[in-house]
Amino acid sequence: MARKYSSGWLGSLQLPVVVLAIVIIALVSIFFYYDSVPERTISIRARTQQITAHFAARTDWLLPHAALCEARLPSRSTRDGASAVVDAPCGNTERKLGEGQLSLTWPSGARGVMRRLGTGPIEILLSSPMSVEPGEATIGDASGSAPTISLQTTQQRIAGHERQRIVIREDALAMIGSLRLAGPVVIGDQAPSPDILVEGHYEIREPLRWRGDKLTTDSGALVLGDTVSIVDRERRPIPVSGFLTIVDREVSGFDVVAVDAKLEGGDEQLKLARVGYQDAYLTPHWTERAVADKAFVVLAAVIAAISAAFSIAGETISIATQAKARRVKIVSRAASEGILRQGQSETRKAEAEVSWHESAAGTRARRDAELLRRFVG
Repeated sequence: MARKYSSGWLGSLQLPVVVLAIVIIALVSIFFYYDSVPERTISIRARTQQITAHFAARTDWLLPHAALCEARLPSRSTRDGASAVVDAPCGNTERKLGEGQLSLTWPSGARGVMRRLGTGPIEILLSSPMSVEPGEATIGDASGSAPTISLQTTQQRIAGHERQRIVIREDALAMIGSLRLAGPVVIGDQAPSPDILVEGHYEIREPLRWRGDKLTTDSGALVLGDTVSIVDRERRPIPVSGFLTIVDREVSGFDVVAVDAKLEGGDEQLKLARVGYQDAYLTPHWTERAVADKAFVVLAAVIAAISAAFSIAGETISIATQAKARRVKIVSRAASEGILRQGQSETRKAEAEVSWHESAAGTRARRDAELLRRFVG
């Protein structure tokens, strides 16, 4: 009986070990499945007062109504305190080269800054060159990589430079809908610059292995003063596809939509600079992918139910085994006590029989003695 009790105890011990092994195997499999993704898509939608755009490929913008302004040195009269003539929409330190329909060609490697302060017009600043791969042309370079500006009114073709800016009326942008972006971008500027991001939202979507659907594995809000861009694993800017437009002319800034060019292996990261914090590089964790996957949620529920069932079964078997052991012990004790009681009863019976026989023998002896006494007398 003791051997059977030991075997049942070992059986109840093996069940939790089996459950633990199943859980460990499931966790390892889940980790390897969700640890990496074949690609990643990061999208940004923001309302901002500034965006810095680098053009990775030739991009043409046709502006139905814009003015080309160029900074000028102050004349002797203005240096002596006389008022400068304001050539609207250019400023008092600029001269207007032309106004009307304007065609702007961004060559590969060019860089420009678009901004809109408040509800005013959009300004395009022909900024300094962007660093590019060795041998590739940059804006302002003698190789002819500067933006080319064509003014329909004057039939001029002008090589843009960083002393120039283009002013676009806010209602003119509504005629063409949007301006295309094709290259790395930086949305917003660090406070306390006035050209800051107003608000926005980012979203990261990833497909899982062997499945075509994409999951939203991370998303969040962009707050006033944030600066965002999309970079690779080495934190270098990567090209995006997108556009800028004005959805509501009565609201400060303009609207930007940017979606990254997919890199093999999902190496994209969202770079987020926020006032008072260190720069953050956002990529989803494998646990975020798992939680975002409905199939995983269902699988986790099934595993939890199976584990609970195994646990309940183990507890039930353990309780049953212990109860059986107690019953065996009780029966053994009862059997031992029963044998003892039976032995005591038989002993008492034997003693009673012996006593009876002794009593009967004494009675016969007394009777024989009385008969002998009578016979002799």
